[in-house]
Amino acid sequence: MVELTVPYESRMEEALALTEGKYLDMTKDLIKDGYEAKVMSVEIGASGFMGSSAYGLLSKLSICGNKRTKALRILAETADNSPRWIWSRRKKICFLRIKNTFMTGQPVGRSD
Repeated sequence: MVELTVPYESRMEEALALTEGKYLDMTKDLIKDGYEAKVMSVEIGASGFMGSSAYGLLSKLSICGNKRTKALRILAETADNSPRWIWSRRKKICFLRIKNTFMTGQPVGRSD
């Protein structure tokens, strides 16, 4: 299992510990049932800083050399650009619908 976490750089180690703890019981149950299970938490800081976990995951997936370098660059750029992209679209109707759904528990347009 792979979980991507995008914490602030100052919380990367804490995010790793939280992820490992969150899936500990599920992993133990899978192993007990005869499966091979491993949790890999990949931390990419909110400003695009890469933790060593991203490098390790790509290595385990046999992504090496220039392909790994390119994948790491894309991951870092995406993590760095995503908050700005979301902020620039905060007033768009789809985000207002999502906000309304979270605040009221009901989709926009529903009257009951």
